[in-house]
Amino acid sequence: MSGVITVSPRVLKEPAPEVRFDGFGESSLDFSVLVWLADPREDLRISSELRFEIHAALKAASIEIPYPQRDLHLRSGLESLRP
Repeated sequence: MSGVITVSPRVLKEPAPEVRFDGFGESSLDFSVLVWLADPREDLRISSELRFEIHAALKAASIEIPYPQRDLHLRSGLESLRP
């Protein structure tokens, strides 16, 4: 992932960008990407651009992002719900 981060011309090379492994989510591995910017006012725009680039890199590597799945069990008839 660091290759995606370092190719952005608006991310400063020094201090070097960091990728941190924050922990295990319900259906995910959670990471933080820390970068230094020449223009901090562009933080939201650059964050979005980096996310799109990271997503494209994951897709190119055939890495799928799992989404949580829920099973829903429906009971037919209301008679069984009455006390």
